[in-house]
Amino acid sequence: MNKFYLFILKSFDFNRLKTSYFFWLFFIITILIHVLFVISTCNWNYLGSLGALLTVFSLLCSLKASYYPKFNSDIKPPCSFISDKWIKITPNASFKAQTVSKEYALEANKEHNKKIVSEYSTLITTNIISTLGTVMWAYSGYISSGDLTKVYAYLKELL
Repeated sequence: MNKFYLFILKSFDFNRLKTSYFFWLFFIITILIHVLFVISTCNWNYLGSLGALLTVFSLLCSLKASYYPKFNSDIKPPCSFISDKWIKITPNASFKAQTVSKEYALEANKEHNKKIVSEYSTLITTNIISTLGTVMWAYSGYISSGDLTKVYAYLKELL
């Protein structure tokens, strides 16, 4: 569970959104799925559902930045593998770096990840609950209307 929580935390890292393949892959696939739903059902309300998902995602990212201003610096591991050496960076005024053993670095990073997950567990839980609630709110009406069977029939026809 800690790896899943850490993945969620890192996917909401503002510094990485520009380069995060997960974020852009999720974004493009979500848009394509909704366009497919619109084409197959002729129901333009799916774009509204897409808007709800994008809105909650952007709100969660921006709220994270305002409620947890040190998040981007906190999430960085204490030891990094640079130029065939494990380096520990001490966050003091001089930002000294010292070479450490691989065992020490792996253990320090593991302990750091546990600390981060426990410290930000409220953020993770809030993100998961908010996203699930938005998905239920945005898509619950389509279940009773039979749109999902139309999408299934359209996909079956395409394949």
